Amino acid sequence: MDPSHPKFVIYGSILLPIIPSPLKPSPQNTAPRHFKNAPISEAVFDVHAILPADFDQDKFLGFYEKIEKEFPVKQVSIQYETSIRVDQGKDPMVGTSGGKNGFRFRSADGRRIVQFRTNGFSFNKLRPYDKWESFSGEAISYLKEYLAISNPAKITRLALRYINKLDIPLPVSSLKEYLATVPAVAPKLPQEMAEFFMRLVIPDPHDIATVAILTETIDKTPQASPEGILPIILDIDVFKNVSFTNTDLAEICAIFEALRKFKNTVFQESITATMKKLIS
Repeated sequence: MDPSHPKFVIYGSILLPIIPSPLKPSPQNTAPRHFKNAPISEAVFDVHAILPADFDQDKFLGFYEKIEKEFPVKQVSIQYETSIRVDQGKDPMVGTSGGKNGFRFRSADGRRIVQFRTNGFSFNKLRPYDKWESFSGEAISYLKEYLAISNPAKITRLALRYINKLDIPLPVSSLKEYLATVPAVAPKLPQEMAEFFMRLVIPDPHDIATVAILTETIDKTPQASPEGILPIILDIDVFKNVSFTNTDLAEICAIFEALRKFKNTVFQESITATMKKLIS
């Protein structure tokens, strides 16, 4: 196949072209840059799994006994799904299913959360974020315990999510001073935006099974930032759908390393040199 011809990948009902750029070096081959004032509000290490049908989720409590001193807050995880069925000539039928699906173990300061669920495992780390090595090392240590207890029938998805809060000083004439990817307003319309929400789905050109969902919006939460600051949320969710019937931890870790590299690429290419100076 001629490498200059575009390839197409289907995500949902959207046909996305992937056009190779052989003359441009891959940004993933560049060395990762460490930012002294990294704007990470929350990092999530996530694994989706299918457990045996007869699995007893109370087995997760044996693990909690090991970490209770570090994670004294125990919460039940609840998941519900609602469906609506509409048949011609009949009233809509609403159905609800779900219930308890595991546990959340939270540290006393609320900055670390370990989730053991019947549909997967997550480790959440809230600000301050130190570095990848410490974050992933802790996550993998808990993942080992989860895999040993649950013995999944299949692992279906591996994901990293980084929620960044960028404080842009006001006044600002254009978001393009700080963000490389911004929503475009038609030239003849007023260029000021009171609010915006932008979501992009970006396949990794080196592995089309890996996708980044990039979301940008203004942080409207109360007291998001002090006066004179425009708080922007840059949410990067990078994931790969898999179908592992074994729990080869080395292979899982290798994929997470690749996800991290793609996440770094998306982040660094989404902000400008001016923004990089602010967080360095």
